[in-house]
Amino acid sequence: NESVSAMRRLLLVVDGILHLSMGIVLVSFQPATVEFLNLPVPDHPFYCSCLGAILAGIGVSLLLEGVRAGVGAGVRGSRVFFNGVGLGGAVTLNVSSVIVLFFWLVGGTLEVSSRGNTVLWSVTAVLTGLSAIEWQAQRGKIKLKPAPSVPNSAPPTHFLSLRIDSPEIVERIRKLQDDVVTQEPGLEQALVPACQLHLTLCVVTLSSEDQKERARQVMSQIKQEMDRLFCAPPSVVVQGTGNFKRNNVVFARVVECETVLALQELARHSQMLFQEADITVQMEAWQDIPHITIIKLSRLQRLPKNRRKAFVREVDPSLYAPSTHMLFGQQKFEELHLCAMKNKEKDGYYLREETVFFQATAHEHKD
Repeated sequence: NESVSAMRRLLLVVDGILHLSMGIVLVSFQPATVEFLNLPVPDHPFYCSCLGAILAGIGVSLLLEGVRAGVGAGVRGSRVFFNGVGLGGAVTLNVSSVIVLFFWLVGGTLEVSSRGNTVLWSVTAVLTGLSAIEWQAQRGKIKLKPAPSVPNSAPPTHFLSLRIDSPEIVERIRKLQDDVVTQEPGLEQALVPACQLHLTLCVVTLSSEDQKERARQVMSQIKQEMDRLFCAPPSVVVQGTGNFKRNNVVFARVVECETVLALQELARHSQMLFQEADITVQMEAWQDIPHITIIKLSRLQRLPKNRRKAFVREVDPSLYAPSTHMLFGQQKFEELHLCAMKNKEKDGYYLREETVFFQATAHEHKD
């Protein structure tokens, strides 16, 4: 069950060890170490500039982290500031150090032997390469391959959902779906019903009643995190469309804002709580992108062949091109549901095993 998150953790650990090691050398200023590496003597301004570069990098990355998730209307971010600098901060740190190292090596006045020169160029190369890998991981371009010795045989059964029920959004998505089907009738059975539109925060596997009970208990902990992050029911704007998995999934985009970042923080915290309760969390790269699925070809694959109206390999982007920047509307969330994937309720939405409410909702009850 390795994913982009696992790659990020690995890279942060490697980068942390690297910087901790360099920091120890810089702080200790052991003459023997400096002499062995043939580096400039400690009273040279080289060390001050390197230390300044690291401190500046830390400062910028902390500011970025704070702005990213610490402010916003209706969002409480008091603890978000202490999440760590993350991969974006690590890249900032490395690039800051590389710039100063490159300056001294190319245009500075360092007097070092060939061995010292080799050491400094090697550090520069390692930091540059590590930054490039971290940047790609941050963008979700690379991830660890699943470990073959620990196969994920249990399929997902439940998910945390925020239901999309804004009349404006539902109507405009339905209109878009109708336009797509008019052009390609074979996609009719791949449409996500309007009564099932949702935003997913977390996907889990609950294969026993005991796990379901533990998941219900986790929901009460998630409620505490909701109260910490939000002082009012959050609202998001839905605008534009995109696709996943080589046009096998078409979705409506949720516009990134401080509220969305807080929802992502809630999703990460929820995943951690489920894992601590010994519940399997399904991690996929697409979960990092807030979205509302509106067309899904896997819905066709689940149908018997004699019930499929047509064989469609992918959704042609030209079918939904007019909606690329379309404003669907604004959605206010008052409830967070733990839903079963295969069971439905009378209103057509997924069976809600447990429901918790955002603050300022008139009442709170369990469905």
